[in-house]
Amino acid sequence: MDELEKELSNLVGLHGLKLLLRKWAKGMLLDERRRTLGLKVGTRRPPHMAFLGNPGTATDKVTEVQRTDLVGEFVGHTGPKTRKLKEAEGGILFVDEAYRLIPMQKSDDKDYGLEALEEIMSVMDNGKLVVIFAGYSEPMKRVISSNEEIGDFGDRKWE
Repeated sequence: MDELEKELSNLVGLHGLKLLLRKWAKGMLLDERRRTLGLKVGTRRPPHMAFLGNPGTATDKVTEVQRTDLVGEFVGHTGPKTRKLKEAEGGILFVDEAYRLIPMQKSDDKDYGLEALEEIMSVMDNGKLVVIFAGYSEPMKRVISSNEEIGDFGDRKWE
């Protein structure tokens, strides 16, 4: 917890995120103590997040992808591309400009961005990676409203 507090003190703003990170860390420590006492501990839901706003930075500990890394050019090409997300297992998948996965106009039948988003959603709850969607606020609201699971981020969205 001391190391987490040190890192959080270096962040400006994001009070809601800091509170949530402290809550998760304390919960994980409590789970660890329960396991050492031989008590049964349930599975925690992965802490997926959505960051809305202007561009920021990512570290080398994060697998960063954009639309071109996920979306295929023809039928059947998107699924295999997104399955490469296994490379992010055990870490964080940072989907930058995630709003680019959703076509601006619903009539675009040749856009496979929704398929890519569905592939990401299918691995979000396996507990093997954490997904962070990021992008400008207004376009990201379109992404969040396009999928019930993403829209369920609740207090895990920050602008």
